[in-house]
Amino acid sequence: MIAVIYDKDNSHHSYRLVNGLRACGKEVAEFHDQPVGNFEYVFVEASFDKDLLLVGNIFLYDVEDDPEHFDPKKAYYSLCDKAIAYVKYNYVVKNIGNLKVIACPLLDYITRGKYLADACHNMPTSFLWDAFFIGGPSYYSLGYEKLPGTNHIETENLNTVPFNIWDPNRKDQRVYHQRLEWIAKIKANNKLTFAGGIWFGDNNNVTKEFQIKQFGKDIKDYESYPVSDNVLYNSLFRSKYGLCPSGFARSSFRLIELMALGKVILNTTGKTYNYLYNPKHFIPIKDGENIDERILELNETFTALECQAQENHNLFYNLTPQTMWKDFLTQ
Repeated sequence: MIAVIYDKDNSHHSYRLVNGLRACGKEVAEFHDQPVGNFEYVFVEASFDKDLLLVGNIFLYDVEDDPEHFDPKKAYYSLCDKAIAYVKYNYVVKNIGNLKVIACPLLDYITRGKYLADACHNMPTSFLWDAFFIGGPSYYSLGYEKLPGTNHIETENLNTVPFNIWDPNRKDQRVYHQRLEWIAKIKANNKLTFAGGIWFGDNNNVTKEFQIKQFGKDIKDYESYPVSDNVLYNSLFRSKYGLCPSGFARSSFRLIELMALGKVILNTTGKTYNYLYNPKHFIPIKDGENIDERILELNETFTALECQAQENHNLFYNLTPQTMWKDFLTQ
């Protein structure tokens, strides 16, 4: 039995950890105060604002989207000298104080990763296109410095690195719509085939109107619509390359699907986000790089790249709840 302790009114996605532990085959009891009973392991959210009297195998955690999130309260300070490690959804830094940082198990590794790897294992592939991507119009905000040898799209009607409209006085602060840039460059190359696009939403900065104002009127030429999971997974499987551009953060959950399907992954660069399971093989694509030209170069060695990608696939194909728990503990 495992105990997970958090403030139910002010928790940073504790459900991710709870679901991940249950996906490891563990029985989990949730508490919002001092736990009662005997437990093999106890996980305590670092932002829990009460002192706790605990002994045994203790982990501190937060599973916030931002890998650099850290909001310590009383529980952290009373337990940091007793804890085994600090558990995060994903992480950049390898230590917090004297604690080693490790990544938590996720339900998606079983429900998507294992499921897709089983479904496509040893299945022959007939490619329909070079690249496929469907996603929302999210983008990454950065202190912008153009990299040598790069070529961002900066035309009157389509600009993937416009000045940030929220802070017009900060000329170094720009947003970067990498999803749009990759799609536009691939579609513009008549030697490549592409399927998919960007779907617009109904709220705030994902509306078509907001996106046109920010990135130019031609963004509507890349509009697509959300699809079912089955259509998404089949379309990814029939694509030669799996695209993993940045969204509102550098990393993307799309990695799980692309790894499981054995795709040759084209992955955004930047900070390295560490998860429990990371791709053993991928192709890094720099900000502003001409991704279409890179794909044409990669086509020359595609067979070898596809063989390497099977290692990513086999990671999920061989996954069990027991091995995920073992992998978690042995980080």
